[in-house]
Amino acid sequence: MRSHVLLVGAALAYAADELIYEAVARGRVSKVRALVVEDPTRADQRDFYGATPLHWACQLGQPDAGAALLEPGRMVNLADDDGVTPLMECARHCTSAGHVTLLRSLLSAGADPSRRSSPTGKQLPWRLEMSALEMAASVPAPGVHEQECVRELEAAVPRLWSSAKRQLEVAVAPPLPHLDVTDLEAAVKAARASALPEGIVKSAEARLALARREQAPLARWLHIHGPELLEGLVGPWEQSLLWGEVEAEVKDSAELAAMPHARCVALLLKHAAMPTYVRGKPGGTGPGGRLAEVQAKAAIVASRVQAAAAADTEARRVRATLEPRLQQLLLQLGRLWTKSKAGLGLPRLVGGLGAALLAEEVRTLDQLAALELPTLRRIVAQLSLSKVSQSTRDGAPRHRGLSNDDAAAALAGQLHSQARQRQQTGQPASEPPHDSRPAHTSSGSTPPLREEL
Repeated sequence: MRSHVLLVGAALAYAADELIYEAVARGRVSKVRALVVEDPTRADQRDFYGATPLHWACQLGQPDAGAALLEPGRMVNLADDDGVTPLMECARHCTSAGHVTLLRSLLSAGADPSRRSSPTGKQLPWRLEMSALEMAASVPAPGVHEQECVRELEAAVPRLWSSAKRQLEVAVAPPLPHLDVTDLEAAVKAARASALPEGIVKSAEARLALARREQAPLARWLHIHGPELLEGLVGPWEQSLLWGEVEAEVKDSAELAAMPHARCVALLLKHAAMPTYVRGKPGGTGPGGRLAEVQAKAAIVASRVQAAAAADTEARRVRATLEPRLQQLLLQLGRLWTKSKAGLGLPRLVGGLGAALLAEEVRTLDQLAALELPTLRRIVAQLSLSKVSQSTRDGAPRHRGLSNDDAAAALAGQLHSQARQRQQTGQPASEPPHDSRPAHTSSGSTPPLREEL
């Protein structure tokens, strides 16, 4: 099976540790196993959308990488922020034999087909509360693999717990970052119905409250991106206090981006690592004093934090609005592109492209296929892809600069042809060749592209 090459997309997620996500997406099984052996918590880690590496393996149909993450003791029912489990992810993207194999492995490992998703925000046809079976059955123009997934799920028997107490013990066992909140909620409800001792139930409820707070999207985003954004302004011991105050004032990244700049600066200065002599020595608060330097840095860091929060808000909007088939297309084409020397990597590329498509009222694969190539090229050209380079088939990047016109023409041509092919067949199109030469001039002529296209 051809190895998928995927760098983390803002349309889906940014990872705390991108190594295992990249290894899973590329299908590098030995690398996945090595990373898990080095740090077992990597197998259950979440990006700030709540997705685990197993979610990624299920979406891209990587059965071997998925099997490496399904070793005994691994949690298979962890859901992302929309309540989607790996089994659901596999069911709604079941477009290959790899997806079917992985779906069977998940069911054998104890994945619960009776679970239902719980999407937040706007309810769209592809973001409703559904089980894995309902997701698989709702795929438009189902092919052989989709039908096989439906049969497997129909025959699956939900996992049963031996007792309410045992269910509660298993649900509270994982560390807080990896605890399945939905499972624990169900276990607490069953424990109350079974009249377990009040002390046991209250202890489980307290742990549930802690897990909800730690796994909240804003808390996860701050934990992942906060240290880098702070640039050393706030020490490690003070960061948890700072994030606690931020979470008390805002509930998500959108409110953080809209917070008054002066208030954001004040919170940073409250916890900034300032030596005691800053206010003690004469001139410490003057224009050239140390305190003035800290205040200036706090203003810069506050702007960075709020800009990053605004970008996160836009990325979440893209993820919540685009049809899953369109998201999958953007990610699968994105594996042909690597980080550029100018820093415009796949996260910003896919996120920016999704936002640009939404601005043109393009939300589904059918709407993308209906676009004319010049229109799509104009949309892609807005991203300023001045230094994007393609990767080779073995995944090794070739860092060669492309002009914005060449890069936009290449990416627009790939998107256009793949969208139309998928629309006609109802199945994923074959991987576009790395030496494809899409037409990219308004006059219809096709000037030679550079070697890497």
